[in-house]
Amino acid sequence: MSADGEEGYPGEVHVTVTYELTDDNELIIDYTATSSKPTPINLTNHSYFNLAGHKSTNIYNHNLTVCNAQADGAWFVTSFFVLEK
Repeated sequence: MSADGEEGYPGEVHVTVTYELTDDNELIIDYTATSSKPTPINLTNHSYFNLAGHKSTNIYNHNLTVCNAQADGAWFVTSFFVLEK
């Protein structure tokens, strides 16, 4: 909960975040926010996942591919590779 006037923003704001892992191994993050007054709300996620497991000390040498279906049905694919220092 963010109180009315906190950091200069109007309204008491309540936020709920739900994390869901589907049977297809998709991570769905759902945000819901309500405010008692009109106020700007922009929620995002900056989680970092160590794909090598919790015992690994860094995230180097990971390859991540993100696929995004466009409105016209086309697919946009981006690949990232985290190089070792």
